[in-house]
Amino acid sequence: MNSKDQENRARKNCGKMYRKLLSGCDVILDDEKYFKLSGNNVGGNASFYSINPVTSLPNIKFQKRKKFEPKLMIWMAMFSKGFYDVYIHRDLASAHYSNLVKERLHEKNVPLVARQDNPPNVPQARSIETVWALLERKVYENNWEAENLDAFARRIKQKAKEFDQNMLQAMVEGVRKKLRAMWRDGLYSVF
Repeated sequence: MNSKDQENRARKNCGKMYRKLLSGCDVILDDEKYFKLSGNNVGGNASFYSINPVTSLPNIKFQKRKKFEPKLMIWMAMFSKGFYDVYIHRDLASAHYSNLVKERLHEKNVPLVARQDNPPNVPQARSIETVWALLERKVYENNWEAENLDAFARRIKQKAKEFDQNMLQAMVEGVRKKLRAMWRDGLYSVF
């Protein structure tokens, strides 16, 4: 958290969201993530350890990176039951609150968490952040690298389909419980 004020606002908004979700609507979590072709954005792939740096190979010590590496933006949505009486919980990105997006969701009768009610900086309430980390690990496992963007897109889709649907549904259903705990017990009571 950047400030005590932001933490208080996040905690208060977790309570607001929890109370809104008590009305029986279903939650849809959606988010987007960029996947780089090389996989050097994965935490475990970013560094190496060596007992003697002198004996380490230069291609291991010094890896060149492109300034603007090819990447794919992936959008994903998770929900627990179906598309009736749904509530969209997005992050605070400005694009999610553009007039065009809000008008379209209003046309489709989809309630949206208002920007002022959306808790800032609480990824622990958004299970989809955990799914991104799991998907990233699966995509780049065994140091896999894509030859081109089409193969990369196929790999991401294939690995996403390998997720257990019951696990994903349980993660979404756990959002209410997490919001309640963060509202009552503090933001760091949930991990």
